[in-house]
Amino acid sequence: MSVTDTADTAVDNLPERTSSGKLMVICYITIKPGQEEKFEKMSLDTRLYANSDKEPGTLTYRTTRVVGTDGKPVVPAKYVFIEEYSGKSSLLTHTQSPPQLEYIKGMEDVMESLTVDIVDEF
Repeated sequence: MSVTDTADTAVDNLPERTSSGKLMVICYITIKPGQEEKFEKMSLDTRLYANSDKEPGTLTYRTTRVVGTDGKPVVPAKYVFIEEYSGKSSLLTHTQSPPQLEYIKGMEDVMESLTVDIVDEF
């Protein structure tokens, strides 16, 4: 199964919104050694687009890097993305944006693992 297949299946099974009235997604990503710079560049392009007025239903799109107690990135490189949408339709809009489509294609080469959690504020 490809990254695209996984993303499409995951989105199909989501609720429109959770009880908070939004849809929040937390992604935990581990990157293959030596692919950190490529991954961060791809992620920056996606983040800039998601946080622009081109995706009004994207309320929050934050990209973070996991660091150790010394403040340096852990090895293997791990990242956490915090995403908040006005609803499922806004997440679908995000997944079809030009930078996100390029990002998904590029992930095949750089990603070691991906875990996605849907969360709800209380």
